[in-house]
Parts: sequence; structure tokens; C-alpha cells
Amino acid sequence: DVGYETTEFEVGYAGDFTVSFWHAYWLESGYDGGVVELSVNGSEWQDVTYFGGQFMNGGYSEVLDDDVADQPLAGRAVFSGDLRGSAGFPANSQEMINFGEALNGNTVKFRFRIATDSAVNVFGWFVDNVQFTNVESPMFSEVVSGVVESCDNSAPRLVSISDDMTVEEGDAVALEAE
Repeated sequence: DVGYETTEFEVGYAGDFTVSFWHAYWLESGYDGGVVELSVNGSEWQDVTYFGGQFMNGGYSEVLDDDVADQPLAGRAVFSGDLRGSAGFPANSQEMINFGEALNGNTVKFRFRIATDSAVNVFGWFVDNVQFTNVESPMFSEVVSGVVESCDNSAPRLVSISDDMTVEEGDAVALEAE
């Protein structure tokens, strides 16, 4: 159960707030899944659909059973199965979530979250080219080095959902899955 999240940022007033991204996943259907979540004005993390987000290109592929052991996303709609093997791939690999103007003026955090059960595993979930519209403040590092070798100020924000841990930006981290 891990996630990749942004820092807090402010949604503007210049029209619809949207996020778009390219993704490919191959997850154990019915047992493993990925979701997209928001925290608004410091609230608990909730699915983007809770805050009025509408998937514009298909959205989640299935709902996990409520009784999946060791699965924190049990009972929720998720991306699961093999998107790469679907009939519409790669055209259906671009997704957009539109919140309209409902979140304008709010402070939000955004994350991609993936969780698996404790049994079979397969390839995973790749997310790329994440783009937001109608954003007033930076959500990633404000300063990015022009020298690739010294670009340690934009380390990804990979967070553990289940256990608390503190890591300073630029520190090396090793994650193990059981």
C-alpha cells in the first residue's frame, strides 16, 4: 500500500480543474488495484469521485470484492487487470479527471495509490505525463536544477500509506514488499 503524492497546492478560479495522465497497468485482477485520491483543505484522503471528479476516458476498470484479505482497497473501484491487453490499448491509456469548478479556490493534495494483497503479484502500474489545469501554486519543487546529475531537489514523493516514516528530500530509501 504505497502512494505518490504532490505537496499542497491551490486550485485557481480560471475554469475547470483537471488532471490528465498516461498510464499502463498489469495488476492481479480482483485482488490488486490502483486509485486516484485527493485531500481537500487538509481533509482525509478520499477517492477523486468523492469530490466530484469525473473520469473522461473510462475510469476504473473494476470493483474489488469486500472480502479480499490484506487489501486496504477492498470494496472500492480501482484500476486492475491488464490494460495493456485491452482492445483499446494504447488509445485508452490516457485518462483525464475533470472536477469542473467545484474545487476552485481550495487547497488540495493529489496522489496515485496502489495496494496489493499478500499473494500473487504481476507487473504493476506505470503513470506518466501528469498534467493539471487551473492551478495557482506549485505542486512540485519550485526550483529545478538544469544539471541532471545534481537534480536531487525533485525527488519523488513516494509515501507509505500503512506505516508512518520520515524521509528527508534527497535521502536514499529502500522499500520492500511482503
